[in-house]
Amino acid sequence: MTNTDVFAQRFNRLVNVNISGNLVRNEDFLQISTSDIISELPLDINKLLEKLIQKYQWAENSAKITTGNFPVFFTPTAVGKAIARLFKTVLSGQLVVQKASPLTHKVGETMFDPRFTLFEDPNIGPDACSFDDEGIPTTVKTFIEAGTLKSFYWDQQWAARGGCKSTGNGFRDGLSQPTPSLVNLSISPGKASEKELISNIKEGLIVDRVLGGGQSNQLAGEFSVNLDLGYKVEKGEITGRVKNTMVAGNVFEAFQNLVDIGNFPELVGNSYYLPCIVFQNLGVATREV
Repeated sequence: MTNTDVFAQRFNRLVNVNISGNLVRNEDFLQISTSDIISELPLDINKLLEKLIQKYQWAENSAKITTGNFPVFFTPTAVGKAIARLFKTVLSGQLVVQKASPLTHKVGETMFDPRFTLFEDPNIGPDACSFDDEGIPTTVKTFIEAGTLKSFYWDQQWAARGGCKSTGNGFRDGLSQPTPSLVNLSISPGKASEKELISNIKEGLIVDRVLGGGQSNQLAGEFSVNLDLGYKVEKGEITGRVKNTMVAGNVFEAFQNLVDIGNFPELVGNSYYLPCIVFQNLGVATREV
């Protein structure tokens, strides 16, 4: 049985569960939520509740980090917001034909850490589908394998312009005509647990939630995000919540300075299936208030 078969069985019947809370202290307002896509009953609500309470406990203390370069731990949610969406942009066949993607003419080149594999599996998750909006069958496809660029994704229009075939990635946004889009972009997990990854950080940052989509030059693979919820790590321990902090980097450089990838992926926003990731030496900027 393949990994895809296991994933498909796991997400055959789905229940989306979300728990959130608000903490108000003087002028400080903090809203945190936890969610999960669950395929087995009964639901383990206590597990989600414990995760939510833990986040609030970590946020009870305030912590500061200086401006500089530090290891940065991205939760699966943060990977989706700051990292994975950039690959959705640069791997689009439309941008390849327009010669706007920095990956144009790079197929076959090893550009990333060999532990990094990026693929699409349209068979799992709430948005699973057998065909795209142009009637082309969807398939599991690998874009980056062991750090090497393998392929792009196409709809019929841009595939014809690029002299290749559609990959079953032509989807409509509302009533618009189909354009290249992805279903459930995924990153292969590593072997380290979240606890192990954090314990190996001498001084660094955890990014859990970011404000908006951030400011970035997506075509260059650059990202710059303000933290909505982040924590300081010292000697492998979470010491408190950081505020007024920004993290910036470039995905091509970040995946050449990869520390490790977590062993447990999570469904993020019905669009991604992602593990946590730790990068070395990302830019951190903080503002004193």
